[in-house]
Amino acid sequence: MIGKYGQTQSNEQAAAVGAATYEFLAGGKYAINGSCGKQRLGYPNVSPTARTLAEGYIDEAKKYAGPYTLHIKPSVETTTAGRKVSLAVEATTSLSGVKIDLSVTGFGTAHGSVTTGKDGRDRWTGSLPTHRSLTAPRAPEPHPSWHQVRSIDEPWSEVEADRLFQGALSVGAATVPRMPKKRKKKPPSSVRRTGVVRPQGQLPATISLGGPRVPSRGWGFQALIDGLREAGLPPLEFTAYVPEGYSSDFSPQIDAPRAPLQAGWYLQSDLAVPVYNWVFSEQQLAEDPGGLDLRRRGFALYVAHSACTHGKADCGYASAEVMETWIPIVAPDPSIVAADRYGGHAPGYSTRASGRLPAGAPRTVAVLDVDYARVAGRSLPERWDVDVVGLLVMERQEAAGVPGQAIWRQRSFRTFRDHNLSELNVAAEDVDLIIGHNLFDGDYRCLRTYGDLLDVGALAAKTVDTLYAARHLSAGYAARLDLTTLARAQGLRERAKKASRTEAHRGIRTIDDAEERWFFQPVSDDCEVMLELWLGLITSRRLRTVLRSGEAVEYAVGDEDLRLLLEPQLAPETFTNLLTTKGTVYPLPGAASNESVARIHREIEQQRADGAAVNGHPTAAHRQRCLAPGDEAGRQCDQLIPATETYCRTHRSKRRCRGNPALDDTCTTVVHDDLAHCHWHRMTALYVPQGQRIVVDFTLPLPLNGWDQGSDWGYDTGTRSFFARLYRNDDEPSGAPTIWLSGSQPDLTDVVALTHALQEATGTTRREVVDALTADRKSPQ
Repeated sequence: MIGKYGQTQSNEQAAAVGAATYEFLAGGKYAINGSCGKQRLGYPNVSPTARTLAEGYIDEAKKYAGPYTLHIKPSVETTTAGRKVSLAVEATTSLSGVKIDLSVTGFGTAHGSVTTGKDGRDRWTGSLPTHRSLTAPRAPEPHPSWHQVRSIDEPWSEVEADRLFQGALSVGAATVPRMPKKRKKKPPSSVRRTGVVRPQGQLPATISLGGPRVPSRGWGFQALIDGLREAGLPPLEFTAYVPEGYSSDFSPQIDAPRAPLQAGWYLQSDLAVPVYNWVFSEQQLAEDPGGLDLRRRGFALYVAHSACTHGKADCGYASAEVMETWIPIVAPDPSIVAADRYGGHAPGYSTRASGRLPAGAPRTVAVLDVDYARVAGRSLPERWDVDVVGLLVMERQEAAGVPGQAIWRQRSFRTFRDHNLSELNVAAEDVDLIIGHNLFDGDYRCLRTYGDLLDVGALAAKTVDTLYAARHLSAGYAARLDLTTLARAQGLRERAKKASRTEAHRGIRTIDDAEERWFFQPVSDDCEVMLELWLGLITSRRLRTVLRSGEAVEYAVGDEDLRLLLEPQLAPETFTNLLTTKGTVYPLPGAASNESVARIHREIEQQRADGAAVNGHPTAAHRQRCLAPGDEAGRQCDQLIPATETYCRTHRSKRRCRGNPALDDTCTTVVHDDLAHCHWHRMTALYVPQGQRIVVDFTLPLPLNGWDQGSDWGYDTGTRSFFARLYRNDDEPSGAPTIWLSGSQPDLTDVVALTHALQEATGTTRREVVDALTADRKSPQ
């Protein structure tokens, strides 16, 4: 396959030869229908033609595959020692019977056939000429068996037959095609060729590590993954085969549900053999900046053990959504891996010892928070879709060695999405109190539109809303009562969430931009902050915040006010009546009401009365972000749109060029139709939608400090790579370049790779290189 099809300028044929070669040399998961093989041929920049060609090459190779039958016939029946005798050799495949073109010459006296058995050994199955000449020994030769004449009465051993066959091949001559020399990369042509072609060699929008999809947010992620591979840690992919003789009756103890990315042991039971995954905590990754960075972006490092790993471990990264499919366990099978190999059972979240709790404090509380996916700028919670619901269940325990004080320990943390939202009511049944911030006028208003899946009234019957209590305490004052301000004023830790979930998830669903500004904001973090805020209010009996003018203010929490934090505040009937009549749970001037909201909730009540509650929300798989830049910084628009569309209504007719975020290269050019980039960035940007990439020869000056008088850079369509010719300012520009980055070593398939190569070659900073590469914003004429 390599000799016949390997030398090609066709990307499809080259990919096909690679895939077909892996079929025979590696097999298993690397075969064409294996997990890695499918992945290699499934990238967006690989043409479907490659698979068709590869399948044809494999069929052709199997047609000519062994074992073989060689029919060897000498030109004479008897001869004397030292005389050359020609042999007629015919080779056929034992499976298909196809004749193989093979020319072998040598000397000897036997004729017959040699076949390759299942054990890989050659066996003599032919007969000898009928003659009775005597053996004529002579001096030792490299293949003495070919220099003897033997009588048919003397038996041929299997070993001698093997030597006979090997000697024939070693002294014979077979025609082997010579591989042509690899052509040298030519300097960039001065001829300008333009045109729009299918993108070749672009980095994938996602990178697979251990099965989960990891967003490629810039070159740093790719460098981290390459570093893992160089360190001998390949991407984790289990073939899920059951080893011979494997059996186990171990039944792991199921642990309580955990928060997103929470450390500990997990069971992955969707394969033929159980896989035990240990997820590392932030503390364990303190010496691993790359792994810590990925974790803060929402992907936890884990090691996996199973009967297939034979005591070793495979590494991978899992997103929070992938980990939700795993089963938290106390300990793994001890015959596979020791439970304390990575530090044992990882403890969950717990609070510090709090002050003396007031009488009537609950024993078990649940903290509830909803993260939304706000669609198309809709301002009403009833129009928002649920992204994820977090429910943190905490249990009060006496603090050891501190009489009269208590700590709260995590009993479980559960996440609910559109596919399991119906389980929320059951999960909250056993708690004494539900705590949250802005539940009544925000989260519950959204959840009521999912009336076919859950009963919000049952949740409201045991709910305490810290925003509801804070507005009661600060009545008549223009105080800021958002969770971030209250947490900071109470002296609590900073929230991980710096913006709304919609704004934080810019580009998280379709990652065509190499944006590195996004950090994971787990719903568990807000749940923990809400619990700490509630504890601070009921123990200190002080509400601290700031006015809109910036002035700090403090309100005392009296006995009547304390009831708002310890007892449910609104009965289900009262809560429903306020929403259906006023559209809000908070007082409005006079008889005013939010009629548009009230009308929605009246319709919900009518549907419940008719027994026909309707959930009109799309599933998460049916929505994505608008792909247009949404602000001057080049960040992606935060509007959600149907997955069948590309841009929101605002950006449908025109939008700014997406630039190249991988180099912090913003662009103000307006583009139209379905284009995402201007002409220049369609040639140079890291991520360009399929079918929009422009491949053209160009050469531009490289104004890099110390190298700016004669250096240039550009793109060569002949080699399909960027290049740079570097001349120091004191060198002669008419001679050979001081440094010639031709695109072969290292590969310069994109401008990010070119940036790294220029940094290393010149010793300049990345910022200086980026400024030099982006100095000319105009497309070459």
